[in-house]
Amino acid sequence: MRKALLIGICLLTLVGCASTRVNYGSLTSEKFLPKSNIDDLLLSTKDLDKPYKEIGIISVVGGSKHTSYDELNNKMREKASEAGADAVIRIEYGSEAKNVMVPTQYGYGSMGTTIHKPSCKGVAVVFTKS
Repeated sequence: MRKALLIGICLLTLVGCASTRVNYGSLTSEKFLPKSNIDDLLLSTKDLDKPYKEIGIISVVGGSKHTSYDELNNKMREKASEAGADAVIRIEYGSEAKNVMVPTQYGYGSMGTTIHKPSCKGVAVVFTKS
């Protein structure tokens, strides 16, 4: 019975951690209309040569170590589109480390491990005329 309870707690913990986390921090009080086609939204690890205005910071952390960067890019495009951005620039890819305690037969805290999840962060921008 105790073993089944511990397995159930482990499964619930893993399920709770399995969703991709997307954060957006606005850099302006202006509001922009959401974009209808997210496929037209530009993603770049570099800066742009054309004029733009920075409107927010987007960060995405994968739900598991198996989350692909394509999945992170799609989530970043969705959030940028909702914010009304034309592009996300200066994107940095990496991973987020999280220390977790693993239950053992003696209870929590006896053993720990580190989980690395893929992540990315970039600046949402709108294009300006000059």
